[in-house]
Amino acid sequence: MVGVVSKVLIDKSSNFFILKVKPTANLTSLQQVFVVENVNYNELEQLDKETHNMVERKGGNK
Repeated sequence: MVGVVSKVLIDKSSNFFILKVKPTANLTSLQQVFVVENVNYNELEQLDKETHNMVERKGGNK
């Protein structure tokens, strides 16, 4: 684990989130980093799209 999300900001210009992460380890002493692929990414994207569409059909955020 790299750290814990300490703050979430919304970047309105790009529609992305900016995450501030508080490290749980001394990152200067890292010797190896493993990148993990999210094998469920496509399914998560589809579920997110379907949920967004359902919310929009029901009137969106009020």
